[in-house]
Formats: sequence, C-alpha cells, structure tokens
Amino acid sequence: MTPPTDEFASRVARLRTALAQRRLAAIIIDDCEALQYFTGYDISHSFYQACIIPTEGEPFFVLRELDAPGLRASSWIKDIIAIADWDSPVEEIARQ
Repeated sequence: MTPPTDEFASRVARLRTALAQRRLAAIIIDDCEALQYFTGYDISHSFYQACIIPTEGEPFFVLRELDAPGLRASSWIKDIIAIADWDSPVEEIARQ
C-alpha cells in the first residue's frame, strides 16, 4: 500500500533539510528502496533510473519510456523524463 501524499511530502521535507544543512543543491536517488521510500515507485529495475530531488524546486525522475506509465500511476512525481532504451539516462541527468 502506498503511503498518502502528505507522508511523501514529509519525507522529502526532512531530506531537503538534510541537504541544506550540508549545503548540497540536490540528491540523485537511484537505489530501489530509497526510490520507493521517497517517490512511491517500485515497479521496474531493469534499466538505470533515478529521481533527482533538489533542495529547492520540483524533483524530476529519469527512466526508460516503457516504464513511465507505471511511474505516473504509482508516484506523486510530475516531472518525468522518459527516454528510449538506447539513450543514456546518466547523460540525460547531466543535461538537466
């Protein structure tokens, strides 16, 4: 069962406080358990995927295009960058 959206907001707020204390602009989350904890997404782990949560501003998620519908259905994340299987998710994250 997915926690309510306010629980995710609370988790992200605590994370952002920790980021700010360390003077970090963002965190890249690519561990499957951490992705599920912060975003609610826990469906596909066959290709590299990551959620970038900035200290300020909206987070975004980079994953393969085929997995984007599952992310939309299970997560509160709205900014989804869906890439083709042959594109590099790491390069896409770097471009952002």
